[in-house]
Amino acid sequence: MRFVDNGKLLVKAPKGVSLSEIKKIIRKNEIKLNKLLIKYLQRQKSKAKLKEGQNFYYLGEIYKLKFSYTTIQPYFASQDKIVYF
Repeated sequence: MRFVDNGKLLVKAPKGVSLSEIKKIIRKNEIKLNKLLIKYLQRQKSKAKLKEGQNFYYLGEIYKLKFSYTTIQPYFASQDKIVYF
């Protein structure tokens, strides 16, 4: 088993192994697979160059990326005043 294409799980099994057996193995290793998926996605994220309109996978759903550019002025707030940078 390994992750490919933005987090899809690729499973290779010998002939004769039923789908229910494969699903059982996946469920048995769910926690380990989730940890591996997080690591895989973090590596992919560092490699990825995001583009407008690109498909983005999040929690098993596909979203089209749309960028919104706004000016946000950073600030620091203390108890009695707000300081803008």
